[in-house]
Amino acid sequence: MSRIEYKHGESLGEHGCIFLREISPVVYGKGGPRRRAEFSCPCGNLFSCLIDSVKYNRTKSCGCLNDAARINTGKSKKTHGLSKTPLYSCWTHMKGRCYNTRNQDYPDYGGRGIMVCEEWKVSFENFLEDMGASYQTGLELDRIDVDGNYCPENCRWVTEQTQAWNKRRYKNNSSGKTGVTWNKKADKWEVRISKDGVEHYLGFYEDIDVAIRIREEAELGLYGHNKE
Repeated sequence: MSRIEYKHGESLGEHGCIFLREISPVVYGKGGPRRRAEFSCPCGNLFSCLIDSVKYNRTKSCGCLNDAARINTGKSKKTHGLSKTPLYSCWTHMKGRCYNTRNQDYPDYGGRGIMVCEEWKVSFENFLEDMGASYQTGLELDRIDVDGNYCPENCRWVTEQTQAWNKRRYKNNSSGKTGVTWNKKADKWEVRISKDGVEHYLGFYEDIDVAIRIREEAELGLYGHNKE
């Protein structure tokens, strides 16, 4: 597919945001770079955003339209009516983990560079549009690539069990294999695996290859597949 070039002063989107210049792209998860640009909002403010987000009307302004809607309705909160739902709570917690330095989970998310894609960061409605249809009660938001960002290409709804299965390796794991850690006291590799909140101890092993094989056999037995 050929690359579309946009001209300075070109109008994009149904509300007529004006394309000014293309800026450095961003990468979310494994989806590749996504093009961004600086725009002039119809209200006169400048803002930066994904080009496709403006082109396909997912971002319609610098934020002034949302502000105007709240003023016109006399409401200080968003008008989607979902602020007390699990989906809205998931959205706020996701952003808190990535941007609130006082959040207890910030060191494992924002503290190591995990971000929320621009579309979701600025709008719950965009998050709802991408993830709402596949949500079911009791599921949790999970990143497929645990080192990647929160974005449509890298997120899915999973059970708590699957999310735990996909969690990032602990910092003290030097084996390169989840569940296989070096036990200094025993001077051996220790192997463990958990499922449904129950941890299974699989023993100590001097040979790391043996320890990894034991772990992988347990993975097949409990989960039916090996962790990548």
